[in-house]
Amino acid sequence: MKKKIGKIVFRYGYTATNSDVLPGLNGIALEQGYFKEELSKENAEFKAIPFVKAGPAINAALASGGLEAAGFGDVPAIVAKSQGSDTMAIDIQPSDYSTHLIISKKSGLKKVEDLKGKKVAVQSGSYMQRILYQILEKHGLSAEDVKLVNMSEVDAANAVEAGSVDATAVTEMKGIKLEQGKNVELLYDTEGVTELERTSVTLVRSKFAKEHPKVVVAYLRALIRAQEYAKKHPEDLRKLYIKSGIEEKIVDLTYPKLTDYNSIVGTTGETKKVFEGVITFLKENGLIKKDVDLNQ
Repeated sequence: MKKKIGKIVFRYGYTATNSDVLPGLNGIALEQGYFKEELSKENAEFKAIPFVKAGPAINAALASGGLEAAGFGDVPAIVAKSQGSDTMAIDIQPSDYSTHLIISKKSGLKKVEDLKGKKVAVQSGSYMQRILYQILEKHGLSAEDVKLVNMSEVDAANAVEAGSVDATAVTEMKGIKLEQGKNVELLYDTEGVTELERTSVTLVRSKFAKEHPKVVVAYLRALIRAQEYAKKHPEDLRKLYIKSGIEEKIVDLTYPKLTDYNSIVGTTGETKKVFEGVITFLKENGLIKKDVDLNQ
C-alpha cells in the first residue's frame, strides 16, 4: 500500500500595515485563487503569515524554520544572507515610491544638515537604516554625526509625532499620512534620487527549494498570473491596498500608477545592480562583514 503524503504548506511571511490583509501582487494571487490553483497542482497550499515588526522578526522566523519564504526590503534580505541564512532569492520587486525623512515640528530643523547632534530614530537592520545613512551621506553627514535611537518604524514615527525624537525615515505612504497632522513635517523626500531607490525580494529557504522545487515554481506562476491580472484590473489592486488598512487618499497619492509599483523581475539585470550597490554600501558602513550572493 502506497503511503499517503501530507499536503506541503508554503508559509509566506510579510510585513502587515494596519490589518492582516495581504497587499500587492501576493494579495491578488491569494484573492483570485491563483495560489490555491497553482500550488494544489503540487500537493501544496499557501499560507500568509503577517508580522508587525518587519524585517528582523521575519528573519528570525525564516531562520528557525517557521516560514518557507518571506518578502523583505533589500537590507534585511542582505543582512540575513551575510549572517549565514540558508536562503536564496527567487524574485525581486522594484519599489519606485520614495522615502520621507520626517521631523517633529518642534525640532525647528530646516535642512538635512541641521540633523547634526539631533536624535534620529531608525530600526537597526532595516532597509530604512540604509536609506537614512545614504541621505545623511548625501548631505555631508554620517551616522556618527547624529544620536541614533533603535526603534521599529511604527515606534519611530510615533516618537517623532510626540516630539521625543527629532527625525526618522518612513515610507512615502506613512509620511504623507503623518504630514497631514499638526505635529510632523517633511524634511527630505528621496523622489527622483536613483541611488536611494528601494527594492524588495522574496527569500525562500534553500533546503525547502531543493526538496520542493516545483512548489517554488508554482508560487512564481501564481505571482506572474497576479501581475497579468493587475495590469488588466488596476482598480482591484487599489481596493486591496485600501482593504489592507491604507487610507484611500493615501493610496492614490502614493501609487499614481498602481501597476508601475507592482511588478516582479528575475534576480538578474538592472535590479540586481541596485542590490549590488546596496551590498557595497552596507559593507563600507560596517553593517555586513562579507559579500553576499542572493542567488545562492
